Amino acid sequence: MIPPGHPGIYFVVQPYERTRDADRDYQIGLLRSLAHNLLGPLAAVNRFVETVAQDNTRDLIETRVKDVETVVESIMKFSRAVMRDGDFQ
Repeated sequence: MIPPGHPGIYFVVQPYERTRDADRDYQIGLLRSLAHNLLGPLAAVNRFVETVAQDNTRDLIETRVKDVETVVESIMKFSRAVMRDGDFQ
């Protein structure tokens, strides 16, 4: 039950699959909240990146931010699918 996306999402999903049903709703809600709370700072970093003058530094920051955004999006997709008993899309 691993969603597509960044390979780092495996480390989020693996513990989920080993938990009791009673704990899952809490954990999924916590993950969803955490991912949602990261969206604002990521947007701020993206705005900051536009001000970086050196191309190689800007490219490096953009790459790292995109990696983090991919993980956050994967967590959001996973939490939505689990909470709705749906598929990962």
